[in-house]
Amino acid sequence: MEHPSAEFRQLPERYLRRPWQASDGLSSFDVETAEARIGQALPVSLRSFYLAAGACVELLNGYHEFVPIEALCTEDGHLVFAHENQDVVSWGFRVEDLGEPDPQVWQRVNDGSTDPPWYSEEKALADFLGEMFDFLGGGDVTAP
Repeated sequence: MEHPSAEFRQLPERYLRRPWQASDGLSSFDVETAEARIGQALPVSLRSFYLAAGACVELLNGYHEFVPIEALCTEDGHLVFAHENQDVVSWGFRVEDLGEPDPQVWQRVNDGSTDPPWYSEEKALADFLGEMFDFLGGGDVTAP
């Protein structure tokens, strides 16, 4: 059995004020099934995130919405893994970067145009998620 990274196992304790539980993560089978469906391996960082927190609804849908593993897909040359809570913005990885262990996160503004551009967040997934969760709740995604 594959183990999620310690970095992502800290998310429930840091943002939900409770210890990580194995039930917070998805199984390797779930991740491998998604990879087979999309025809590409996930970056190590995203794979580790789903293994550690892919079943933790409080983190996945606390404000922004992470794409459930079974719904991961590519759009406009990017593997989209999350959407802003009003679908104004989507986040993903460039498909050509999926072979990298921890590629940069890219953002698309969903402005209704036919081909909206993507912009680099200029940070890898762990840093991006930390900043996102810190911004949303000052370190606690359950805070009002």
